[in-house]
Amino acid sequence: MNRLAADIGTTTIELCLIDDITGKKLDKGVLLNPQRIYGSDVISRAKNASRADLAGKMCSMIRDSIQQYVTDYWSVEWRELSLIVLSGNSLMLHLFFNLDTSGFLTAPYIVNDLIIDSYLWDG
Repeated sequence: MNRLAADIGTTTIELCLIDDITGKKLDKGVLLNPQRIYGSDVISRAKNASRADLAGKMCSMIRDSIQQYVTDYWSVEWRELSLIVLSGNSLMLHLFFNLDTSGFLTAPYIVNDLIIDSYLWDG
């Protein structure tokens, strides 16, 4: 089994595949963030994600692109990953977890707590 580290940026997503036993990096990759069609900056993305018809789509886009990369380029089945670690700015993580982004749009900019010990992702 392997582990996956993903840094979700506004423009790109950087991925790293790590051996579960040795902890050594097996490979790394970069892909364009497909959500960029909804804006090149975080405010545009937050505004688009506040639309009920786009929030779920934006979540699926980011998840599907990561999953497709792992499968297509590394021939690793999704369920073979023992751990997935994500990093990114607050908005990118809110979009990944399909959380409410309205707090990003108006002062005092209160957003959801992102302390998540375990998240079951049925990819």
